[in-house]
Amino acid sequence: MKKPFEYEKEYTEALNALHFSKEIKERLAEKLIKEEISGGTKKHKQHTHRLPKLAVAGLAAALVLFVSASAYGIMDASEALRGVFGPTADTEIIDKIGRPIGASATDNGVTITADAVMCDGYNFAITYSIARDDGTAFDIAQVDGSSGLLDVFFGMENTNFGTFSGSHGSSYFYDADPGDHTIQYVEKWSYDEPVNPGKTVKVTFNDLKTSAGTGDNSDSFRTIAQGTWTLKFEMNFETLSAELPAGQSFELNSMVGTINSVMVSPLGYRFEYTLNDKARFDEAPNGKSPDQHGQEWAKFDVPRSLNLSDGTVYDLSEGGGSIDTTGDKTICIRSGVFDEIIPLEKIVSVNIGGVDIPVQ
Repeated sequence: MKKPFEYEKEYTEALNALHFSKEIKERLAEKLIKEEISGGTKKHKQHTHRLPKLAVAGLAAALVLFVSASAYGIMDASEALRGVFGPTADTEIIDKIGRPIGASATDNGVTITADAVMCDGYNFAITYSIARDDGTAFDIAQVDGSSGLLDVFFGMENTNFGTFSGSHGSSYFYDADPGDHTIQYVEKWSYDEPVNPGKTVKVTFNDLKTSAGTGDNSDSFRTIAQGTWTLKFEMNFETLSAELPAGQSFELNSMVGTINSVMVSPLGYRFEYTLNDKARFDEAPNGKSPDQHGQEWAKFDVPRSLNLSDGTVYDLSEGGGSIDTTGDKTICIRSGVFDEIIPLEKIVSVNIGGVDIPVQ
């Protein structure tokens, strides 16, 4: 049987097989649009691998705990993060840059614990454990019956790093051990601006829900666990990232581009480049993004990849980022978390718009 981390790319296809009415789909889309915050002509492309997050502001926390590592039995960071990147993930690297957390919050007999985090300054992965205090298991179906990924989502989820920055990412639930009563939740996010070590992170979750087993064949959602969970912890991390030489020129769709900055780490990447044309996005009537938005994104989206030492070309086109215009130019950021840990010594070069940049 495939493991959860192997199915992350397939999760979107699996979710497409879930049946929602047109009305429900439109309602979900409208909520996602309302939660997006953007300034000027800045646009974000977001890839998610689970049911949508329906963000709502202003919910009061039922219980907040800010704890030290000694207050709880904390899962080893390597053990927790292997569920994100697979059992063959480079343990030495995880031991260097992965950090245990151990902050927990309890409401209505359900405890959520932040187990471990990895961050390179722009990209991060956080893994959580969720369990009933009485030891009973959650009644949650798998998305496709075999992948281990679960048909479940939070009614609201907000991860606040205290920084105003564009971001994109993905999150999903899986069951690392069907024999116990605990399920796991993983967040992978990328920020346009740097997240500095030592910042206090505040994470709030509300109501655990599923689209399955409503009992009346309707499109409504069933609440598995009602409550609000708020956790606070310091973002302590060590990065093994490398800043590569920049300033190179390239051509893209009859435009001339300049590479502004290149960062790569075992966890992910962040590239910034400028194109000598202005991106133009039509107004979105009724909050619905027209086809022109996707076409404009594609026009300014540079091909990018990693060349690995074993000859593998690691495609990065599924990452996200932002587009921001300044005068007659457009500044683009592309970033993302890898599906696996990639040691820097295995990355020969980064390719951006046909320009090979060696990783030295």
